[in-house]
Amino acid sequence: MKREPIRLSEDEAKPCPFCGRQPTVEHCHGYLGWGVHVTCPAEDDDDCAIPSVADETREKALRRWNKRK
Repeated sequence: MKREPIRLSEDEAKPCPFCGRQPTVEHCHGYLGWGVHVTCPAEDDDDCAIPSVADETREKALRRWNKRK
């Protein structure tokens, strides 16, 4: 039996574990093609040193982001 992936919405992204801000979720283009980029908005202000995550789908990128500690 094939398992359906868990569908996460942008609202279900956990806050940044370092500064507590809600991350931004955007489509991006990298060396592997199009994907989704999840980042803390404080990263742009140098208030937060947490690196962003990216993956090929929104669900995968949010799952990676939410595993961070």
